[in-house]
Amino acid sequence: MPNLLNAAVPAAGTYTGSIFQIRQGPMQAGAPMSLCAQKLFTYGSGGTTVDTFLQTSLDGGNTWADVIRWPQSTTASDARPIAGAASSLTTSPQAVGAGTSDGSIGTLAANSTWTTGTTITMGVVNPGWVLPGMSVFDTTAAAAIGTVLSYTGLTLTLTAAAAHASSGSTDALLFGGGVIIVPGLFAHWWRVKYIVAGTYATSTLRVDVDCGNMVPAGAGSFN
Repeated sequence: MPNLLNAAVPAAGTYTGSIFQIRQGPMQAGAPMSLCAQKLFTYGSGGTTVDTFLQTSLDGGNTWADVIRWPQSTTASDARPIAGAASSLTTSPQAVGAGTSDGSIGTLAANSTWTTGTTITMGVVNPGWVLPGMSVFDTTAAAAIGTVLSYTGLTLTLTAAAAHASSGSTDALLFGGGVIIVPGLFAHWWRVKYIVAGTYATSTLRVDVDCGNMVPAGAGSFN
């Protein structure tokens, strides 16, 4: 099982790990159809949040797309495995319930537009399963929005300013318990990206994957 990242959490900023490639043996036909991945965050002290992304590239590492997002580890250790980020023809994001009290998953429609504020007016009151700490993904705009702080009445409040503006006033928001995957994005090149807020001490971040013959990219690698 390749270890894509195993590092002490650094100062606030955006970082990327080493690049890995999937290489097929002479008797293997085509690319692997799925992978399993796990993020392990070990908390020491300090800090605010760590967002972790597993990314793939279709053009030899010139541009990168998010395939899995483990949102906002904070000030507690956690391990979040995800199985079956599969190659497919669909591009619909899927939320995976992990890291919440009940793992509820679902989609609800907004009833307002937003830009970069922390509140969104929803079309329905909280049905009871949207909990603090859940990730929010706008399926209409195909963009991650943020993390739930609270959902009272028709007001959804995020832990920070929305990461992406709405595309209209009735965007569909997908709520998940900690992990978002986007099937259909599956290439030979892979890396980990992570965004650190605050100053952590004696904290570590590790990401492992299991997917065929994945090896470090290097001299003589192919695109």
